[in-house]
Amino acid sequence: MIKTFCDCCGKEIVHSTMHGRGDICTDCIIGYMPNRGWISVDYKLPDSEEMVLVWNKDDVEFGRYRNNYKDWVDYTSYLRHVTHWMPKPEPPEGI
Repeated sequence: MIKTFCDCCGKEIVHSTMHGRGDICTDCIIGYMPNRGWISVDYKLPDSEEMVLVWNKDDVEFGRYRNNYKDWVDYTSYLRHVTHWMPKPEPPEGI
């Protein structure tokens, strides 16, 4: 058996599942996959200051979580109703 670590939470895993993003533990698959890639803010937050896609009330926009302030912001204002987030997608090929 090969020891690896979950790309999502860092937990040590022995048997991993590949989902095109690297090794992901079962706990993260359960929290990640059912929502088409959207991650609940109750389940996990992105790295501080990382720009991600956020579901803010009824809309999708870019935002970032500031761990030191415990809040969400976009480029100009606070985001008060963020419930889910996902990493930015990879750019189109050839760009």
